[in-house]
Amino acid sequence: MGVDATHVDLASAVVDKYDGVEDDAFQQPNPWDSHGTACAGLAVAVHDNDTGMKGVAGGCSLMAARIAESKTPGNWKTSDSWIARGIDWAWKNGADVLSNSWTTAESSAITNALERARTKGRNGCGCVVVVAAGNSDGPCGYPASLEDVLTVSASNQFDEPKTPDSRDGDTKWGSSFGPRVDVAAPGILNFTTDIMGEAGFNPAAPPAGNYNPRFKGTSSSAPIVAGAAALVLSANPDLTESEVSALIRNTADKVGGIAYDDGRNDRMGHGRINVLRAVRAAQEGRIDGEPVEEPVEEPDEEPVVEPVDEPTEEPVEGPIEIPTGRHAPVSNIDGDREREATVLLTHPSNKGEAPSELQKTRKGAEWLPSVNPPTVPDTFQAPDTSGLRNIAEASYDPPAPAGESIRVPDRRVKIDGIDGHPWRAHRW
Repeated sequence: MGVDATHVDLASAVVDKYDGVEDDAFQQPNPWDSHGTACAGLAVAVHDNDTGMKGVAGGCSLMAARIAESKTPGNWKTSDSWIARGIDWAWKNGADVLSNSWTTAESSAITNALERARTKGRNGCGCVVVVAAGNSDGPCGYPASLEDVLTVSASNQFDEPKTPDSRDGDTKWGSSFGPRVDVAAPGILNFTTDIMGEAGFNPAAPPAGNYNPRFKGTSSSAPIVAGAAALVLSANPDLTESEVSALIRNTADKVGGIAYDDGRNDRMGHGRINVLRAVRAAQEGRIDGEPVEEPVEEPDEEPVVEPVDEPTEEPVEGPIEIPTGRHAPVSNIDGDREREATVLLTHPSNKGEAPSELQKTRKGAEWLPSVNPPTVPDTFQAPDTSGLRNIAEASYDPPAPAGESIRVPDRRVKIDGIDGHPWRAHRW
């Protein structure tokens, strides 16, 4: 995997790099390995460069680590030791939040590394370990199945659980689910960073090719929650790992038209993440996440509530074929043996099978005849989402009235409703 540390929206955020595969600092991905770059953009793409996109926690720093390699497109290889030493490198070198958009077979080496991060990171306060649930439309994969990680499922643009039958129209995959799911976050049609140029997911010429307009799966949901955790720690750096996780769960919105039994649902966990509520609760030290009473203004007229049942346009342009959720057939039976992984990442491919070497080369991607490449504009600006109050609104819905600014102890970041992104971080 790895992250394109040269990307215009990521370069200034990168503070450290590590390759767990070769145990050195060169983690730059191959031209076809766009997954890590897409995840990084959703979490921390910068806000002050007047181009591209804005990540949830822009203004926070990025430590990029590679834990798997692919010598040819679609053929992933990893080992327990590569993954474990990537995790250990992160917490030992100052990471606050670990975002994990991958799945594998159960491994004591990996479990122990994650537990070290969760208990010893941040000088004993613990790193927040965020993990993608998976895309199998079945039980959560590993390590999302671990008890003490923050497991993230996928919701769609209608604030519903992402299933093969949900209204978004992607019928061939659904988010993994079960008792370990903590929260949900948008997992379809997420606009994010791609490897610069014509490589990566989007083969278009730059600047269009620098971005992926259709990143999907719980791989795209997890970094949104990781970004929220980074903002929470920016607002209150004294919180422990368990307090951050509890706060994020307790401030989530109970959406989706589904029943929440004792406050949670196996598909949505404790609800769809609400970043603004989480940051406010962190500022006030309210781990229970009870909403803050806001001043009541006397409106001149009754507010208008826009219906969401009948969308005015289709959420997906052009056909997208998505496979059922297959993950890496990685085994821990024979210790730390290196092994081939057909699909390691928890991001549904846009094709029914892994492309061959002829379909993708080191120069970029060649679209299969059955798949239409995404239609991408020549330039990108962040959408006008003035005053929006949560991550799902910011991803999909029309803007609401502008809000106020929230300043946090970490002087690099603030929440600013005037400039249109009240739930996102800006450089201070």
